[in-house]
Amino acid sequence: MQVGSNVIEADQAPAKELPTNDEAAKRFRFRFFRKLGERGVGEGRDLNLDVVRGIAVLLAMGWHFNKEATSPWFDLLLTPGRILGWAGVDLFFVLSGFLVGRLLLKEKLQTGDFAYARFFIRRALKLWPTLYVFLGCMIAVQAAPLGTFLPQIALHVQNYFPPRIATHLWSLAVEEHFYLGFGLLFLFFCRQELGARYLLITIIIAVVAASILRGIAIDSGVPDLQIQWQTQYRVDAIGVGVLLAFWSLTAPRHFSKACSYKWILLVLCLLSYTAVAILSKNGPWGSLFGFVFAYLAAAFLLLYFYEHRYVRRIPFIPTVIALIGANSYAMYIWHVPVAHLVDLLENRIGHTTTELSVISKYVSSVLFALLMTKVVEVPFLRLRDRLFPSAIKAG
Repeated sequence: MQVGSNVIEADQAPAKELPTNDEAAKRFRFRFFRKLGERGVGEGRDLNLDVVRGIAVLLAMGWHFNKEATSPWFDLLLTPGRILGWAGVDLFFVLSGFLVGRLLLKEKLQTGDFAYARFFIRRALKLWPTLYVFLGCMIAVQAAPLGTFLPQIALHVQNYFPPRIATHLWSLAVEEHFYLGFGLLFLFFCRQELGARYLLITIIIAVVAASILRGIAIDSGVPDLQIQWQTQYRVDAIGVGVLLAFWSLTAPRHFSKACSYKWILLVLCLLSYTAVAILSKNGPWGSLFGFVFAYLAAAFLLLYFYEHRYVRRIPFIPTVIALIGANSYAMYIWHVPVAHLVDLLENRIGHTTTELSVISKYVSSVLFALLMTKVVEVPFLRLRDRLFPSAIKAG
């Protein structure tokens, strides 16, 4: 629509100068990146939410890549990932709760029922192919005994039984537990014909209970890493995402109204991330409140980008981030071993600058994720949609 109106205006004003070659090339690049971002992994993706995914995975990669000091200006670019990178996982959690919550609620609203088996199979065909290809590669190249990493990750209990390698996949176990547990809970409420109010109360209780359990764990001397990894301590972030899903579908006007206060949401997001930077995730205060501010910041960021019209008006940077977000799953799975491979290559060819090393890790992770998404994830998504189509109607 926008392009068409511009053409009409050009026809009505022939005296207007034609764009130069540089301007035309610039517009082409913008259209190219916009189409890439909108297409993503499949049709019908939300560009705004892919921007949120992109921010989440860039934060997570920054937590693993941005450890070493560099030149002052380059170091400034690495600071957010170095300080806040661990909170990228919480952004993934809130977004997952929001999207899955909306999927399940929409299915119930449109069909009057919920098919748990189809839901879980569709989730499995989304997550498992990339994960098990990753595990196959790790089996082929790792000298570590299989029992030190394969059973934990394959059975999605790596957040309770830490593997020797790929420890960054602990958050995937939390996600899998959410799909399994929340899907069964939702099915129970549907079968018992209990109102949405009771499900809403249950989710609020789960959110509050997670903070209480973290407090008990801190008082009992549970290590910080266990509090960060184990599902019972982290369901509050996903639960907040589900609450946002409830809000968006049961009171859409109020939800859209809240999302329209962009500057307020941005300020609240920045204040929350400031608290995250101060508290961190370790120690009593970090373990108890650091995660709370992390999911609050994630919720404000999600609301800020939701229905944000400027994402499409400023096409280059948001669309590149959206393209990264559309391939974020493969990126999250593979970025740690890819970075390790970059380190090995650098050791072979000799010393390189820290800046070049960091850039190489980011670029290699993005390119490899694009490849794995195209080769592994997309074919299985097409198979999934052919064999187990979604029960939700478009629109």
